[in-house]
Amino acid sequence: MSETKRQRNSVIELLRILCILMVIAGHYYAHGIAYAMAPFGPETYSLRILAMQLISFGADIANDLFVIITGYYMINSTMKGKRIGKLFAEMLFYAWVIVLVFHLTGLKTLTGEALKEALLPFWSGENWFVTCYLLLCLMVPFLNPFLKNLEQKQVVKLLAILFAIRFVTPLFDTKTFWSTAHGFEQFIFLYMIGAYIKLHGFHIKALQNKWCWRGILVVLIGLWFAISAGTGIKGLTYQSAELIGDVTKYFPIFSVLISSALLVVALGIKPFHCKFINLISGSVLAVYLIHDNPLVREFIWWTISPNIDQIGSNHIFMHMIQKVLFVFVACVVIDQIRIWLLEKPIEKLLSKRTK
Repeated sequence: MSETKRQRNSVIELLRILCILMVIAGHYYAHGIAYAMAPFGPETYSLRILAMQLISFGADIANDLFVIITGYYMINSTMKGKRIGKLFAEMLFYAWVIVLVFHLTGLKTLTGEALKEALLPFWSGENWFVTCYLLLCLMVPFLNPFLKNLEQKQVVKLLAILFAIRFVTPLFDTKTFWSTAHGFEQFIFLYMIGAYIKLHGFHIKALQNKWCWRGILVVLIGLWFAISAGTGIKGLTYQSAELIGDVTKYFPIFSVLISSALLVVALGIKPFHCKFINLISGSVLAVYLIHDNPLVREFIWWTISPNIDQIGSNHIFMHMIQKVLFVFVACVVIDQIRIWLLEKPIEKLLSKRTK
């Protein structure tokens, strides 16, 4: 399946939009509720908190899926310096503009080390996802030849070894050489999964059937839900802090499996082209940069209708849906304004100079 800049497959672009919505929903819980209440114990845990934890799992899937999709499309492409520079410039643009806006409006003024971290987010780790993504882009010219020169069996063995190091050994409470679930190693691993799907596909006949993958996806989601929800309910029943802490234990392993299956299922859907969907998906990275900026994060989750105030309300899930959609639309509008007022004029100017 080929994808050009002008004719992107809107099935995949729609999947990207779904991913960023899941990320925002995950942040609704992580930054607006869990940050204030964790670590959870029997006295603070509830079925409502458990449900929010399960919803936040979508952010883990989305992060993994973003990188797997990149691997799928970039394995046969060249990563130009212009693209990396554009990503880096967008990251700095939003970091600097947000600091300026908050200073001018009097919402918050940063000084000293806090100002330095806000203006240089790639050093502070605040934009860990985009920073790791940029580093991955720098590695693509070296990763692609390496992966293409390996035989299919060699790639399978390499992925199996990395999978075991990352996900199997930690289940036995042994030390792992993998730094974090959000580290650069994870991005390399996920990129390789996407590249493998593109280069080799699946040689087992049953796995070439799209209905088989839909079934696999349903089974994986069912297993994850049964294990995670079951652990949480047992923790509540027996008032066990240990069980409550184990609710998210299997999130990472299921996240990689489910996100991989999601891509394969999406690729089995008939491709179509929709300008509006592709236009919106072009702002997905900006939505990430804007809403998860530390200053904006505090403002949207703690100042505007604080999430924590809803924890005892029966309307918390409606509140979450409304807030997630509001944040998404607002960020997309902001980015489209940036594109039309800055990005497009600059690109036209640069194209004229190169002629």
